[in-house]
Amino acid sequence: MGPGGAPILGTVEEGCRTLADGGVHAFIALGTYRSWRACEVLAELRRTAVPVARLVSPSAHVSSTAVIGDGALVMGGVFIGAEVVIGDLFTAHGGVVVEHHGTIGHNVLLAPGVSLCGCSRIADHCFLGVGTSVIPEIRIGEGTMTGAGSVVVRDLPAGVVALGNPCRPLRPVADGDEVPSPELVARLRATLHPSYSAGS
Repeated sequence: MGPGGAPILGTVEEGCRTLADGGVHAFIALGTYRSWRACEVLAELRRTAVPVARLVSPSAHVSSTAVIGDGALVMGGVFIGAEVVIGDLFTAHGGVVVEHHGTIGHNVLLAPGVSLCGCSRIADHCFLGVGTSVIPEIRIGEGTMTGAGSVVVRDLPAGVVALGNPCRPLRPVADGDEVPSPELVARLRATLHPSYSAGS
């Protein structure tokens, strides 16, 4: 039995075989501490031609010109503006605003109340904490995490935990953080589906 007494239905390989034969769309939900594993599961689903769903709440507003990747979860009250391009395994909680012409990589989580101004670029494997605000044209590097209430006014490098107003790097990402380590990010980049690339 799994969490909450839910049955464990089998291995990823068994699930891929079953789904490939049944015409069912898969959805991946493993949580932030296992987000790197979701990337591997997505790659396996693609290798076996299993379609992957994206879930968008009817109370979210997504521009008709926005592009959202597979395995996305967009909660109610989210706004995604014109010409935004979002990668696979994206999660946006309530109150998130992503303004026009932004780019968000794969495996990115935006906590409640995150606000990304126009033309911002968030690379793969990032986690922006509750209420983080990002001014226009900012770049946040791969595998970076921001603390709650951060105000990002300068580009942030890859692989750091950053916080504050203005937001500054505090330390490198470490094991146990809610984003994968730089070593794990490099492994994912080398092993995933050919369409996978850093969203920088």
